Amino acid sequence: MKRPILQAIVDIFETVPIKVIKEKRLKRRIFQRKLKKSQIKIMRYLGLDEGIFIGSAL
Repeated sequence: MKRPILQAIVDIFETVPIKVIKEKRLKRRIFQRKLKKSQIKIMRYLGLDEGIFIGSAL
């Protein structure tokens, strides 16, 4: 039996390494390494931007 599609996608992105940098009152997230080609391709198909992983957080 194959895994459900959503679970397969989550597994692919589970290993995205993010570094958190504290700047005054904000925390900024950045990639520790670039996304893999397969990850970029899936995000493009889903209409997502890499901003869902990085940016500012409270």
